[in-house]
Amino acid sequence: MSDKNKDLKPGDPGYVEKNEKKEETEVVSKTALAAILKRIEDQDKVIAGHSKEIERVTYAADKSRLGVYDKKNAAGELIRTCNVATIDGSIVMGWGNMITDEVYVTPEGKVVEKQIMEIFYQNPDFDKTKEADDKKNSRILKKQYDYLAFFRAIRREKGEIIKDERGEDGHFKTIRLGNGNEVKLDIRFINV
Repeated sequence: MSDKNKDLKPGDPGYVEKNEKKEETEVVSKTALAAILKRIEDQDKVIAGHSKEIERVTYAADKSRLGVYDKKNAAGELIRTCNVATIDGSIVMGWGNMITDEVYVTPEGKVVEKQIMEIFYQNPDFDKTKEADDKKNSRILKKQYDYLAFFRAIRREKGEIIKDERGEDGHFKTIRLGNGNEVKLDIRFINV
């Protein structure tokens, strides 16, 4: 015990503990200690304030991923959307092979294209309450379209992807359209 501790007990103000480990100790005034602690606290706040930014920059390996990160965190979760092709107000479910595929140049130098393809689309008059049959009440109809006329006539409707399914029969997405209808499409026929 030092001379200072002669009449004092541990816990009394002014009591100094004996340093058994022979460590160097430094005596610091209360104001200096308060300033040091305040500076450490301020640095912790600055680091905490930049943690989101640090996470953002770490996540973003390139500019496109930075944009995705910003969109995702701006509104909570990123809403995945896609375009669905419609023709004459019906959703295009897919298309088959070319029925006719003649492309040639005439001797006069004119390009002639006779390309007819088969389109499968949702029947707008489908009645769920009736039994489906091949002729009058089919969920999906098919029609032949001129290739160029088809791609000029289609309109795109934006929808929200609500389900993603992969299986032996393919890769499908269920899409909720603006009117609330949901449609399951093969990914080959999305964003056409």
